[in-house]
Amino acid sequence: MARDSDYGAFMEKFILQPSSSSQELPLSGLTFAVKDIFDVDGYITGFGNPDWARTHSAATSTAVAVLAVLKAGATCVGKAVMDEMAYREVNTLSHTKITKDNEDDVSTTADPIP
Repeated sequence: MARDSDYGAFMEKFILQPSSSSQELPLSGLTFAVKDIFDVDGYITGFGNPDWARTHSAATSTAVAVLAVLKAGATCVGKAVMDEMAYREVNTLSHTKITKDNEDDVSTTADPIP
């Protein structure tokens, strides 16, 4: 069941405005969410694991990829849910209570990274 209109997609919501207000930037007017594996200055990167997030400090810089999208004119709206510690889980995201629609779809299963 959805927690609200975002269907539980966010670990944390916040707004980061583009570095320039020019309407001519290629991503001007678009929004994006950062997966919880990328650092954002002032926010904890938890890698999808609340225990990791509770035991680590906030980032002191922002990932280059995030800065590039902001510089191109897009607005960041928060950190998005991800599989725990970047390992793909087969049936559920245990900490977020999100389940897959089709558990029989073999294209969505994978062995853990060695």
